[in-house]
Amino acid sequence: MAARFAVDHPERTGRLVLNSPAGLVANPENMARIKRQRTAAVNEADWDSMKAIFDHLIAEERNRIDDLIALRLSIYRREDTRATISHLLTLQEPEVRERNLLTEDEWRSLQAPTLVVAAGKDHADYTTTARRILALLPHGEVLEMPHVAHWAPFEDPDAFLARAIPFLRAE
Repeated sequence: MAARFAVDHPERTGRLVLNSPAGLVANPENMARIKRQRTAAVNEADWDSMKAIFDHLIAEERNRIDDLIALRLSIYRREDTRATISHLLTLQEPEVRERNLLTEDEWRSLQAPTLVVAAGKDHADYTTTARRILALLPHGEVLEMPHVAHWAPFEDPDAFLARAIPFLRAE
């Protein structure tokens, strides 16, 4: 969303930080996995299904804190969550994802300085996409975080903030 905004409104965009970006390609297998896993977690909301989600989001077991899993579990057990899960997962529908992707030319046109977080233990689709996007961006920089997964700022906030804040301040 942030990259789309930056492409469509360059005059209103100063700098971007993209964490495990996914706006270039659509992998039907990964999208199906996410949809299947999240739908099962809502329909069969138990500790194991919720923990499985966090196993993909957070690399280190010690960072998958029980309170966080319990909070998400309580949300997934709500009737309104079950009623709206298909809306929450709309980007996992191929036709919706396809019309929301940015083309390579759009990525190349992005003029805002952009910091791309490359999370080394994230799903391969996200790390590959981050590298491809970096190659397209005219003003791209990388923040290598090889020890974290999809929730990089959560897993290592000190490393993330040490780079992201000076970048956003243009220091």
